[in-house]
Amino acid sequence: MSATGNCASFLRREFEGKHSAMLEIRRCVFLLVPPILASWWAGGPAIRLRALGVGPSSGLYGFASGPWLLIILGLLLVLIWLAFGLAAKKATRELDELDRRTRE
Repeated sequence: MSATGNCASFLRREFEGKHSAMLEIRRCVFLLVPPILASWWAGGPAIRLRALGVGPSSGLYGFASGPWLLIILGLLLVLIWLAFGLAAKKATRELDELDRRTRE
């Protein structure tokens, strides 16, 4: 093989590894959903605030015991999921560009 062939195969392996790693991390984001739901359902954030000495009359306590914390965490997980999906698409585009250039 020529030097460009070795370089191209190295880059191909790197882009394929990057693509698969991004998709794997994207799949693992869903593993965070059950613990977050269980913690919210059991009142974990409110219990933690009570342990820190924050009383129920505090606005922070109402925020932690309400649905807003769950909604914010859910939106954050969706954004993370989308970001890793976009990174995987970028790795695919780079791999396609590499294949196009090596065919020329």
